[in-house]
Amino acid sequence: MSHFRSQEDIEGVVHGFESCETPADEFNHHQHLIVATWYLNESTENEALARMKDGLFRFLKHHGVGLEKYNETITLFWLKMVR
Repeated sequence: MSHFRSQEDIEGVVHGFESCETPADEFNHHQHLIVATWYLNESTENEALARMKDGLFRFLKHHGVGLEKYNETITLFWLKMVR
C-alpha cells in the first residue's frame, strides 16, 4: 500500500507491525516511517524509541530475522528526522 486514505489505513500498518501480521518482506522503509510517525504522535521521543525498538525486536524474532538487523543509531536518526 503506497497511499493512505484514512486514519484506519495508517492504524492498519501499525497494527500489522505490532502484531507481526505484516510479512517481513512487506514491512518496508515507508512502513517503518509510518510507524515512527504514529509513535511520535502518541508519545515522547524516548518512548517512541523504546516502542520502536521493542516492536522491531518482536517483529524480527517472529519472522526469524537476526537481531543484528536492528541498528539503534539508524532508528534514532529516523525518529529525529520524522519528528
